[in-house]
Amino acid sequence: MAGSGEIKLQQNGTSGKSKYAWRYIGGKMNCYKSPKGTCVIGKPPSLWEAEELTEFHDVTLAQATREINAVLKRLAAQKPDATNNLSLILFQNRHFLVWTTPGTIGPDDKDEDVARALRLKRK
Repeated sequence: MAGSGEIKLQQNGTSGKSKYAWRYIGGKMNCYKSPKGTCVIGKPPSLWEAEELTEFHDVTLAQATREINAVLKRLAAQKPDATNNLSLILFQNRHFLVWTTPGTIGPDDKDEDVARALRLKRK
């Protein structure tokens, strides 16, 4: 365990700064910026890996995490369309693997991005 009861963690994929929600429209699954955090996207999405083993994340869980991340990486390389991203969405407290289409603009995006996407007239 790292000093002072804290554990240093590393994450593969995205920086984790933005949160996304999912929306199913016209036969496509889309993820967009939202404080809800119900869509996990990455390149590919991945689970956290601990730098050190602990009582709550032992060798068995560490190995399973590496194996799951390897599977996610292989899946992301097999995407059916160049515009798709492998993502995890959350529904009723369970994750579901889906192919998402990027580029959806939502109400929680920057005002300038929404205005540009909607082709709004600027003052």
